[in-house]
Amino acid sequence: MKFFDRQKALEKLIDCEREESGAAGAENLISAIYGNVSGNGKGEEL
Repeated sequence: MKFFDRQKALEKLIDCEREESGAAGAENLISAIYGNVSGNGKGEEL
């Protein structure tokens, strides 16, 4: 498993929020960063 570059991830998150479909993209990115595959939005690591 490769480590995420958090700075680039944050920049991508900001870019996602500028897009119309930003909410879903941002949630997916947060899930990818924090390993939350349950989709509960709490960022819990499983």
